[in-house]
Amino acid sequence: MTSRQDDLAQRYDFRFEERVGAVEVTVQRRGSWLTDLFGGKWGRLSVERIGPIRDLCAAVEFEHVHTLGRALSEYKHDGLQVVAAYYYSQSNHDFPWLLIEVGALAREATEIDREQIELITPSGRVVRLAAQARWAKDSRRNALLLQQATVSRHQVSSYFPTPYQTQALRFFTRPPNDGLVQQKLHLLPYELGLGDLLFESPTGLWDEGSYALVIRYSGAEAMLPIDLR
Repeated sequence: MTSRQDDLAQRYDFRFEERVGAVEVTVQRRGSWLTDLFGGKWGRLSVERIGPIRDLCAAVEFEHVHTLGRALSEYKHDGLQVVAAYYYSQSNHDFPWLLIEVGALAREATEIDREQIELITPSGRVVRLAAQARWAKDSRRNALLLQQATVSRHQVSSYFPTPYQTQALRFFTRPPNDGLVQQKLHLLPYELGLGDLLFESPTGLWDEGSYALVIRYSGAEAMLPIDLR
């Protein structure tokens, strides 16, 4: 198993056990999310035959997550609630940019760093949140993306209790790409953060399959499924 980004071999341990007509793959992250995702020290996947794992995220169970709609999921655990909606991108992903609308609220003061947000592809590749410079450089295409996604946007805020106050998540500018952007989002207790997450595909498009959105915060992490069709 190989990775062209982030050196998968240094971040995970893999064990392969061949059986008749199948191979069992045992996976452990040297750190956190995949370990917790499998609910124990090691997680197991069964693959029909030896070869590349094409849908790693589809084989695992997301803890503390509820599916609220076709392209809407909610993570709620230990005082943190995160809702992710991706109705436009679920069926429109044959170009580099993937749009996910998110809301986050915590009962304690929480910091979310843009460098701690990533998308795990079906093959296990890690794609970090896009850089603002990359987003701004592709201004013609991103303006069209936001325009086309308007009718598919979801009222993410409606899934949260009445917040103390609301703060815009500004990790990216909007066309014509002026204004300030944030490196980190600082949320007060029961303050709701709302905004867009944007990922750029290293291959120029996003394959169908099950992805995992990972948002690390204050020493923990929320993981939500993203299903592209």
